[in-house]
Amino acid sequence: MDGKLLMTSLFRVKSIIAAALLLVNFSIMAQEFGHAKEAKKSSVLQMKIDRAANSEALIFLEGSQTSHFNLDNPENVTAYGSTAPLMFVNGAEYYKGKYYGLGYNDPKMFSVDPVTGQTETVFSTFENSALLSYNPQTDVMYGVKLDPNSAGALYTIDMETGTETFVANFDYDGTIICFEVMNNGRIIAADSKHDLIIEIDPQSGNVTPLFSAGFNVTFGQDMAVDRETNTLYWAAYNYDASRSELYIVDLNKLSLEFIGAFEKQASGFAIKTDFTPTSPSGVEAVTLTEGDTPQKVVLAWTNPSLNLQGQPLTDFTKLQIFRNGTLVHEIENPEVGAQSTWTDNVPSAGRYFYSFQTLSTTNIGSNIGKMIDSGSWCDLTFNMGDGFGDGWNGAEIRIVADNIPIGNIALLSGSSGTATLSCPSSALKFYWASGAFDGEISFSITDSHGEVVFTANGGPSAGEFFSWTNNCNGAVCNPVTNVTFETTNANSGVVKWEQPSGDVTNLTGYKVVGVGLFETVTLPADQLEYSFTSQSLGSDDFSICVTAIYTDCESEETCVSIPVGISEIKDGLSVYPNPAKDYIYLSGINVVDSAIYNAAGQLVKVGGNETAIDVSNLSKGVYLLVVTTPDKKQIRRKIAVNR
Repeated sequence: MDGKLLMTSLFRVKSIIAAALLLVNFSIMAQEFGHAKEAKKSSVLQMKIDRAANSEALIFLEGSQTSHFNLDNPENVTAYGSTAPLMFVNGAEYYKGKYYGLGYNDPKMFSVDPVTGQTETVFSTFENSALLSYNPQTDVMYGVKLDPNSAGALYTIDMETGTETFVANFDYDGTIICFEVMNNGRIIAADSKHDLIIEIDPQSGNVTPLFSAGFNVTFGQDMAVDRETNTLYWAAYNYDASRSELYIVDLNKLSLEFIGAFEKQASGFAIKTDFTPTSPSGVEAVTLTEGDTPQKVVLAWTNPSLNLQGQPLTDFTKLQIFRNGTLVHEIENPEVGAQSTWTDNVPSAGRYFYSFQTLSTTNIGSNIGKMIDSGSWCDLTFNMGDGFGDGWNGAEIRIVADNIPIGNIALLSGSSGTATLSCPSSALKFYWASGAFDGEISFSITDSHGEVVFTANGGPSAGEFFSWTNNCNGAVCNPVTNVTFETTNANSGVVKWEQPSGDVTNLTGYKVVGVGLFETVTLPADQLEYSFTSQSLGSDDFSICVTAIYTDCESEETCVSIPVGISEIKDGLSVYPNPAKDYIYLSGINVVDSAIYNAAGQLVKVGGNETAIDVSNLSKGVYLLVVTTPDKKQIRRKIAVNR
């Protein structure tokens, strides 16, 4: 059987028929938006990319062709000239000088010589494992059972005898399609049912969703770690683009860095790399607790005292702390083995994932992640219907707060049903994942005060369909007023605003967003202006938006455009009006297609070659427009939607 057909029949759980595969992507800083920020790569990411040019990897094309390539160039794959001794290779790993591979429903483990590509069957009696990954710190090989009807299960594998030992079932409603063990033992995986990157507890099998992949995750694929830099790579199959693609999975920034595409479908994947013993191990004994107010999270941890080989740590230069993918705290030359605390002032109630990254002079160490639900949360009610009476056939609502998954809602069977989901008192975004028969679907969303905030007759367009600020306590959250902007010199400016009208007793601060100009900042309640410097200032139209943050909710954004009117004609493209209310118009070039991303990098609208783009269904805010020309050149513009 063709490998692609095999993987389709086994693992396509989003729907019972192929029509459910018509899912349009909504990217979270993946391909296009990631490229837009390419000039701002961190030194850590650049270290990984430089290393990739000298790193060789194994890849199985169409499931069985044994091939190899350099990590920085997936477009150029060289066949070994040998074929795997099984029909479809799902999982591969590099272990003590050789590559190893496993396949689904074919009880074999085989080795591959990394020089000649010669294959040899090692074990022929596997009953469960179809995915493979190695923990070099503990010298344990793990296997994962692929099951189209459940998330699967975790095993350990004795590499001397081939014996599988059960560890845990995954208590999770997704489908784990590939996984990898990091240098410090963290298990990261991809969920093809919900299109998520997730983390698996190696003892209990408990699953923590981390972030959205931003595309329809389908077919055979695999993950691998460059042990020298502890960098996670993903040979993913992107159904929306109809190709296999290579990414760096950034577990600190909770995003993907696109490397390139393979010429054919890729599955089993492993990197020829040795473990680096001098890298710092991760921080230990991490605890996250709410502070004396709902807007504070207290972090406590113990700095590492050993490197990843268990030897005394002598090179520990930096500790970085990320919150939901944003660097929020950095400690230079931290004390080895010291107990430490730090209090983070969070912008609102929400789900916060903190990542602790250790660094040495020459190596990237370990990152450890932990999650906390902070502030006020309350239930949203989803009343769901299906006109045919057979459920939503793979369609679902996905709820996100600050790029962190909150939960998924779907009618699994029948003609009607009700579900509740606890959500933070903060800005929420709702995404629609299409199924087989969206026209049969209806639903409504009701807040904790009994008010219906959204209704749909028929499934919405795929991607973000609704953004809304959840207000658990019914507090009035008035927006700021009179937002203004002025330049101070060619590359500097200051945005100012006035305090909201009405009751500001629970006002805690402001969030200022300037996409393309500066990183999002959170300011205290007594600060009514923000000065910044940006090389982009004056080169295009931009908008800066200010949100008032209260103890229990956030206000709507209030934006100012810089300047108002027609964008500067650049690369031949003119975009107007900006800001816009209903339509934006493109002129000056031939347009092949277009896409609009929100401030989080999520794809919110896909267009064709039209020169008038309807933005009437977009929420007020700042967006990134990406236009593709006939010669495949991409031109980007910041646009604002202002009602």
